[in-house]
Amino acid sequence: MRGPWQLSPRLTLVVNLAGALLLVTAPFWLRELFATYEYEVMPISLFAAVSIVALIMSFDYVLMLYCTRRHPSLRRLMAVGILAKMAAAGLYITMVGRVYDYAADMPHYFSYAQTMTMTYSQTGMLTIPDPLWGIDFPPFLAQCIFVVTGISMPVAMVIFASMSFWGAYFIYRAFCLGFPGARRLDLLATLTFLLPSAVFWTASLSKDAVVMLGVGMAAYGFAYLNNRAGLPGYAMLVAGLGVVMTVRPHMAGILAVAFIFPYLFSANLTGLGGLALKAIGIPALVALTWVFVSRAETFVEIQDFSGGKAAVMRVAKENSDAGGSTYGGSLTSRIALAPFLLIRPFPFEVHNFQAALASAEGLFLLFLFVRRRKILYQSLKQIRSNPFAMFLALYAVEFTIIYAAATTNFGLLNRQRVMLLPFAIMLFLGDSRVARNLVSAPVRMWAQRHRLLVASGGRSRLPVRQP
Repeated sequence: MRGPWQLSPRLTLVVNLAGALLLVTAPFWLRELFATYEYEVMPISLFAAVSIVALIMSFDYVLMLYCTRRHPSLRRLMAVGILAKMAAAGLYITMVGRVYDYAADMPHYFSYAQTMTMTYSQTGMLTIPDPLWGIDFPPFLAQCIFVVTGISMPVAMVIFASMSFWGAYFIYRAFCLGFPGARRLDLLATLTFLLPSAVFWTASLSKDAVVMLGVGMAAYGFAYLNNRAGLPGYAMLVAGLGVVMTVRPHMAGILAVAFIFPYLFSANLTGLGGLALKAIGIPALVALTWVFVSRAETFVEIQDFSGGKAAVMRVAKENSDAGGSTYGGSLTSRIALAPFLLIRPFPFEVHNFQAALASAEGLFLLFLFVRRRKILYQSLKQIRSNPFAMFLALYAVEFTIIYAAATTNFGLLNRQRVMLLPFAIMLFLGDSRVARNLVSAPVRMWAQRHRLLVASGGRSRLPVRQP
């Protein structure tokens, strides 16, 4: 039985440096978290906010201790990861207030939540927006938080950051179940918890934090079902899709389609119990897929294929008007560049500091993908026998085409591709042990032949490796 994985020396250095940097800069990002936001109405006291945030982080830490029992490397990594989330929450407030002058979604959500909370204090009734999903759900959820804790930007930011943190944990657990023979669990876990864009863009009062939790739960539920049929897997899968649907119905539709296709052809569920669960679960998943896809249509108003191009062009025009950093091109050219979605903007497309950081991360991912390309080939070869690998491939293709076609703004692209990054990385890290064995098979064959010939008194002609 395999023991818990260990961080490689390089990754140990990275994690230690990240932890040291977070601790040294703690006075700065704590100040930004608690003392920067200027538009709080009737806020709770600073002492109360600090106490509630400390209580939330203590709860996260205790839960982390339970999840990482007998796994010291994962515990150390997650401890640094949760500190990174808190620092990102403070830096996010800094970016919104000092760089964008509060012209962002997060201040709008917070202001709306404050208004609804003050209405509750006067009437004793929660304000339920109509419709509840989409842009109205994050402020509604913040209202529910403020009814319990009082109005506080730091509290809201830390709770939403914690949601995305545990979404990352579910993604890591889904990888462990989906690729049980993988060798680089340490690299996958490090990228999941510490990749800068995934940490930063999901550490705020935003739809991105909710989506990260939902996709993590759904992916874990799907991976669980492919290993063991049971109610917990179905519950996590359905709950995760429901969470995603509350803020991004179109994303729930993409996920549902990617889930149901490989599940219909999975050979892992056997026996009468598995047959019965398939008989119940597959029609239920089909019905849910229909619901999610019908909700997804409201995103770009596509009712049939004839209206698809016009709707995508309309959404692309709206996205290009949001926040600068636009890039042009026809619909055809954007779809042609869809495979490069994760590594853009290219260096020659950089025009500001934020784009430069995103480009640097893209170059790192490009280097990783080139180094791990053989693992990708092996992951794609096993999609017929591994439903989780098929899900990853389908989801990546769906996401890249849809978002490449509908997005012409690098700021939006950098945020929204966070929903794809962990799953794309899984494809490049999946089942490395199998790949290594396949690569070394010819060597083992020649060695075995050599031993047989020597034992029989013959001579072998092993290939001579040229310099």
